[in-house]
Amino acid sequence: MEENRIQYISGFNSGYIMAKYHPELFEKLSEGTTLSNSFLEGFKAGKKEYDLELNSKELSEIGRLREKSKTIEREKGQNRDR
Repeated sequence: MEENRIQYISGFNSGYIMAKYHPELFEKLSEGTTLSNSFLEGFKAGKKEYDLELNSKELSEIGRLREKSKTIEREKGQNRDR
């Protein structure tokens, strides 16, 4: 059981790093795999985690840009009133 956990963690870390720095290679490696083991499950989960973090950062950036846009619009409105 402990060995499966170690393999999963190793696969998770490998998948995360591969997805972040070499996404094309990750896709090529993932395409041909029909087997399932602790390492491969972790590998795929690592990519999912990276994708979630990336999406979260992108959503945060969109929110920041919307706020900035609202601030600019408010400032323009104030300048027109003067």
